[in-house]
Amino acid sequence: MHQREIPAVYGTVQTGRPVLAAPELVGQCRTLLDALWLSMHPRTTGRSGLSHTHYAECMGEPKDTFSRRLNGRTHIPHDWLTRLALATGNLLPLQFLAAQVGMELQPAPTERESLLARLAELDAEQKTGVISGLSAR
Repeated sequence: MHQREIPAVYGTVQTGRPVLAAPELVGQCRTLLDALWLSMHPRTTGRSGLSHTHYAECMGEPKDTFSRRLNGRTHIPHDWLTRLALATGNLLPLQFLAAQVGMELQPAPTERESLLARLAELDAEQKTGVISGLSAR
């Protein structure tokens, strides 16, 4: 597959939270190692020219240890995937693992999104005269 054929991630990394990768990317992975490598691909991250050394440094890990993990030659601790998601800005390896058991990841709403949803509920309650399940008399 050529680089231009790989779908980009959904959303942007500007939120400070890793974003979901396109489902097509998850489907391209046969193993967790495939997902690890693809999560660092420039088309997936939206950032070109970043080396594995860069990601190892972001994660506070020696490059040789990082390389061994990517090649399946050493253990991957559970928190390593979280740190990789923060370094790459995407959740592709975690999405791959979820897909292996028939699940999908859903982002938790931000505090702002939760507050906006609650405000919309209160507004609807006010317009209908129903507040917290009680009818207005």
